[in-house]
Amino acid sequence: ANPIVYQEAIPVFVDSEPETWNMSPEALKRALNKYPDAKAVVVVHLYGTPAKMDEILDICNEYNVDVLEFLINPTGKFEIGGFLGDAGLTGRKIVVDSYQSFANVGGGAFSGKDLTKVDRSGAYKAREIAKKIVNSNEDYTWCEVQLSYAIGKSRPLAIYINTNLGDINASDELYDECDVKNMLIELRNKNICFEERARFGHFKD
Repeated sequence: ANPIVYQEAIPVFVDSEPETWNMSPEALKRALNKYPDAKAVVVVHLYGTPAKMDEILDICNEYNVDVLEFLINPTGKFEIGGFLGDAGLTGRKIVVDSYQSFANVGGGAFSGKDLTKVDRSGAYKAREIAKKIVNSNEDYTWCEVQLSYAIGKSRPLAIYINTNLGDINASDELYDECDVKNMLIELRNKNICFEERARFGHFKD
């Protein structure tokens, strides 16, 4: 799974570097010097060994080359299992709080998760964002927010916001706000009673 640079759909090999065993910025620069018309660089983050993205992005910006990132188990090994790895019981299924099937939902549950699990903290944050948008303009009648995360990555990979008036582009500030570390600080400061939410509905308000 060595990284590859493509030029006109022809793969050009780029060697790894020993620190991350991922794409070598130095080798990438040599390849772009050799193939200055390259259109994209594909970076694959494998098994908890992400590439040196800051250096790679600087090089690609210098050569005006697009960058595509693929995440393959970016958190690395799963060495802690059971209740220590994922808190609690299966609990109340997320679909119960999907507004009678109006909202798109995945599987899983809230009540068996603590706040460090983005299943729960992310869903609460998405609900908060949707409420703010609907309350900001009387022309909004509904809003659906999707937050996408990769295991082991704190910042969301994508934020999709859809309303009855069309899509809304998520700002960089919203991405920062939805960083898991920032969401945990916010939720803990709100001192939410999760027992009450589990009993009477997570989104009854």
